[in-house]
Amino acid sequence: MGAYTNQDIDFVFRTQQLLKQYEKIKENNEIEGYEFTLLMNCFVGLLIIPQQANENKRRESEYLINLLPKEEINERTYGINPDDIKICVGISENGKPKPEIDKTVRNVIRHFRNSVAHNRFEVKSESKKISSVIFRDYDSNNENAKQTFQLEITATKIYNFALKISDCFLNAMANEEGSSSFKFHKEQEENFTYQEIRRMDIH
Repeated sequence: MGAYTNQDIDFVFRTQQLLKQYEKIKENNEIEGYEFTLLMNCFVGLLIIPQQANENKRRESEYLINLLPKEEINERTYGINPDDIKICVGISENGKPKPEIDKTVRNVIRHFRNSVAHNRFEVKSESKKISSVIFRDYDSNNENAKQTFQLEITATKIYNFALKISDCFLNAMANEEGSSSFKFHKEQEENFTYQEIRRMDIH
């Protein structure tokens, strides 16, 4: 088990690779396991750990999410059709709901994070197999809470979305990382992606 050379980035990268490895094993029918549970565990980690790590480091609310794309979520890039999102209320910088609909990548990830962190998702099954997951979010925890998000998607779409957001997080974190090795590469190249610095002994 290789040591972390940069804990925040390595955690995201290894989680991404874990998803890819398990998917390959599943495709080859080498095991019959709990792939959905692994998927959800990885998804939770990707939604919460890198965000919290960066908030702790920079002490700026929503810091990492604010580095993510502002574009509206789309099926071609992120694997999620915006028309499938039944409710998606905007969230202001102080965490309060806004009246307008906001289906940008940043806002959808915020709602996903709240949904999984508060166990507000429902797993649906057909013929004893998991068919889809309904993610929900609310503006508070009280009984009169207003629903602010609802999306039902398949496990395959969760997998594809998890891979995409892990790439987004890795690139944002790599470009903002302040360690000397990252700083050196930033000086050589103004903008680079995480894939371009994989040679930097990140296991």
